[in-house]
Amino acid sequence: MKHKSALYWLIGIILAAVAIAAAFYFDNTVRDFMTRHRGQRPSALIASRAKKLSVTADQAAKVHALILAREQKKNELRQQYKGQDKTAWKDQLKQSHDQFIHGMKATLTPEQFEKLEQQKRQRRLTFHFMRETSRFGDWPAHFALGLFLAGIAWWRGSKKWTRIFLSMLIALGIAGVVGRGIQMATGRARPSVRTEEVWNGARFNPKYQAFPSGHVGASTAFFGVLFLANRRIGLACLSIPILIGFSRIYLGAHYLSDVVCAAVLGFLCALLTARLFLREIENRQSDSNSRGLSACRFSRPVQSTALPPLPKSIGLHMPLSREKSSLIPEDHTFFQLEQSQPRSFSSRSISDL
Repeated sequence: MKHKSALYWLIGIILAAVAIAAAFYFDNTVRDFMTRHRGQRPSALIASRAKKLSVTADQAAKVHALILAREQKKNELRQQYKGQDKTAWKDQLKQSHDQFIHGMKATLTPEQFEKLEQQKRQRRLTFHFMRETSRFGDWPAHFALGLFLAGIAWWRGSKKWTRIFLSMLIALGIAGVVGRGIQMATGRARPSVRTEEVWNGARFNPKYQAFPSGHVGASTAFFGVLFLANRRIGLACLSIPILIGFSRIYLGAHYLSDVVCAAVLGFLCALLTARLFLREIENRQSDSNSRGLSACRFSRPVQSTALPPLPKSIGLHMPLSREKSSLIPEDHTFFQLEQSQPRSFSSRSISDL
């Protein structure tokens, strides 16, 4: 048994190491892909999806000129109002945007512009969905959910599920504390931060606390305990940390390696918590299973103890002495208590007494 568990641990360590190495290798590729998809504006959509919109070369050149004019105007406004609030040049920025939209309508056909607006709405819906998923995927929402479920289990009198939900909260806290310490110690810049150095040492600024992802680590630890306690329910809930991790990458808050390392950290915290607080439940389940198996193997077949039928309108009378009973006819059998075998009955006829 020890050799088998050691083999499982070795396989798990190898798989985790391969996943982490692959995540670090594809960090920049995934970041660039998400940046292009997330940062596409109407002008960039035309440049990247010209075939779908059936844009001609003349239209593409005019759109490119509109893009350059808009970016130049935006840079001029930034330099002019440098250090000031965005509200100071909000009106001028809106005016530049309206000019850009008017130029796009004049350049494209109504069908092309409608397709462009449809793609823009789809991108906006995706962005809002990912933002809300990331917002509700933080540890306060998980803590409130675990506390609510633990209260329901305690109210229903289920000690097993109360212990499981409290263990989920403990794993959530351990993953959050350990993850926060690693974030402050490494100081990795988020993908949205423009900096030359990715790893910047100890930092207390949230913009330099990308490694590992706190959302994914807490969620994986929370639902990892549930997976170890109940495989069917936990396996269905593991899709939640995966969705949260994808949303963090999509929003530019974390690299792929941040999410993968956070998932490994969260699952280790779940294993530790389950080892400390859920062992009693496992022991009880194994004892009950072994007892049930032994009872099925060594139990004797149950003998039939059916009573003989009585005549109609006559009640059952069980005399404890050898005196004849007037309630049972002489030709009917009844059960008499034997002195040699207490509490055992044998069938005899009244005529035998």
